[in-house]
Amino acid sequence: MKNFQKIALGLMTVGSAFAFSAFTNVDLGTNKKAVTFDYLVQRAAGQFTQINPSNPSATPDYSFCKTSAANRCSYEVTLLGKSNMPTLVSLGQTSYTATQIQDYLDNGYIIEDPETTKSTLYVD
Repeated sequence: MKNFQKIALGLMTVGSAFAFSAFTNVDLGTNKKAVTFDYLVQRAAGQFTQINPSNPSATPDYSFCKTSAANRCSYEVTLLGKSNMPTLVSLGQTSYTATQIQDYLDNGYIIEDPETTKSTLYVD
């Protein structure tokens, strides 16, 4: 009877270990490649961020597109970009770079905002 109890206790311990380990590797829905914003603006030369982090659907105020720069003032994020573009958090960055913007343009993740025809900075 003692052996049966030891075996039962051992099986319960192993079963509990498997059951609890199933919860340690669960992804709680944090998709590091799911941007939620609609536009990127160039606030400093070669540095692109979303307009308003607390309002992902905020649209650019084009009167803020002022100082001359190498890239467009704003870019619109496509549906493809929303599901494939890495977030700044996942990249460990505070803004996207001009090189990343060019890569996202090439991949169809963003398009040049048709409302901005000049290469300027978004100075608000």
